[in-house]
Amino acid sequence: MKFLKYSAFQKTFFLNIAILFCLGIVISCIKVGEESGTKTYFLYTSLNGYGANKVICFQVTAEGKISNQKAFNTQGLGDADTTRYPPTKGDFSSQGGLLIIHDKLLVVNPGSNDISIFNMNKTNGDLSFIDKFSSYGRRPVSLSATQATYNFKTNTTITTNNFYHVLVANQFDYPLIYDTGINKVYFPNQDYYQNLNFIEPHRNVTLFLLNSQTGILEFEKTIETYPNSDGGINQVAFNRSGTKFAISTHGIPHVTDDVKYISLEDQIPSKVIVYDFSQNSSSPNPAYNKQVFSETGVSNTVAFDWSVNNDFIYATNGNLTVEKNDYSIVSLQVNPILKKVQNFSTADAYDADACWVYVDPIFNLTFVASPGVDAVSVFKNNTQGYLTAFNLPNGKGTYFITLPGETEDNTELYTIGNYLFTLKSFLDFKMVSFKINNDGTITQIDEQPVIETPIKSEGAYNFLGLKGFQKE
Repeated sequence: MKFLKYSAFQKTFFLNIAILFCLGIVISCIKVGEESGTKTYFLYTSLNGYGANKVICFQVTAEGKISNQKAFNTQGLGDADTTRYPPTKGDFSSQGGLLIIHDKLLVVNPGSNDISIFNMNKTNGDLSFIDKFSSYGRRPVSLSATQATYNFKTNTTITTNNFYHVLVANQFDYPLIYDTGINKVYFPNQDYYQNLNFIEPHRNVTLFLLNSQTGILEFEKTIETYPNSDGGINQVAFNRSGTKFAISTHGIPHVTDDVKYISLEDQIPSKVIVYDFSQNSSSPNPAYNKQVFSETGVSNTVAFDWSVNNDFIYATNGNLTVEKNDYSIVSLQVNPILKKVQNFSTADAYDADACWVYVDPIFNLTFVASPGVDAVSVFKNNTQGYLTAFNLPNGKGTYFITLPGETEDNTELYTIGNYLFTLKSFLDFKMVSFKINNDGTITQIDEQPVIETPIKSEGAYNFLGLKGFQKE
C-alpha cells in the first residue's frame, strides 16, 4: 500500500475541514438537544364560573409538566349557577366550548349568550381580546368549524381561504327530574314537562362565518331550533372533512341516588342527530338529510367524537337505566344509515356513566372520561373505525386509570404529542397530564390546581373546552 504525501498547506486545509466537520456535528447535536428540551405546549380552558368568565392558559413542558398559568378575561359571563338546580350544583353537560382556528381562539360565554374571540400569540400563549359576538340563542356551549367556500348570507362564492363556517350550539337549558326517594322535583319547573313539543327558538344550532384574519364573526343563518323534549344541545361538531356535522342532545334525565330506580316513565331519551353539510350554491340550506339515533333507557348524551375515517361517531351517555348500563359509550355507524354497531361500559363499574370523549388520530386511541368514578378509559380503534376494549394492567374488560382526588370530578380530554390532558372540574379544579404509552396505557405525570378558582364549593366552576397547540 502506498502512503499519500501532503504538503503543509494541504495538511492545514484538511485539518481545518475536519475541525469544521466536528464542530458541525457538535452544533447539530446541541441544536437537537435544545429543540427537544425547550419544546413547549399551550393549553386553554374557560372557567365558566357564575360571573365574569376567564380563559386560563397552561404552559406545558416537553416532559408533560404543567409549568405556568395565565388568565385572560373574556368580557363575557359564565353560567355555573350552583343555586339554580341543586342536584347538579352548577354543572351542566357540554363539550367543545373552545375553538382554535389559525391564530384565533373562540370561547363561549354561556351566561351572556355570546362568543369571545382572541388573537393568540403562539410563542408565549398570550391572548389579545378582539371582540365578542351574539350567539343568536341562549347559553352557547359548543363550537365547531370547517373551511368556507360559500357565503350563505350573501349567497356568493368565497374565493379565498381566509373564511370558516362556525357552528354554535345554544343549549338553552338543562331540564331534569330529580327523584329524592320521597317525591320528584322537576327542573326548571313542572310546566316545562307539559309543553314538551314546544319549539324553543333560543335552543338552536346556528351557522356563522369567521374571517380568520380579522377575527370578525358574522351571522349566516339558524340551522334548526329544537323542542323541549330534546332538553338541550350538549355538543355540535363537523366531521373531519366538513361534509357532515352532528349534535348530541340532553333529553330529560331521571336523576336518582341509585340507577336501579331510573324510571322510563320519567326519563326522555337523548339523541344524536347527523346532517349532511353542503356548500353548493344551488342548495340555500347547507344542512340536509337529517338522521336521528335515540334509544330507550339512554339519556344525556353529553359528548361525541368522529372516527378518523368519518364513518363512525363515538357518543358518551350520562343517564342510563340498569338495562342499558353497558351503553356508557356507543359507536354509531354513519353511512349508509345512522345506526348503533357497538356499545361498551366504561371503567368496569356498575354506575360508570360516561361524559366526555376524545379520539387521538395518531395513536388510534379513544379516551373516555367517567366522572362518577373519576376515571379515564381507553379504547383502541382499528383501521375500519371499530372500537376495541383491551385489558392490560387491570385484568378487566376495559382498560382504565383512576384519577387522584375526589370523585364526580373530571371533564374534557385533549391530546398533544405524546400527552393526554384532562381537567378536574366540580370539586378539585385541577389540570392533569398523562404520558400516552406505546401499548395504549396512560401514566399520570402531573396535576396542578387551576388558578382563579377562589370559590371551593361544588360546581362553582364548570370548565368548558380544552384545546391547545405546540409553541411555534
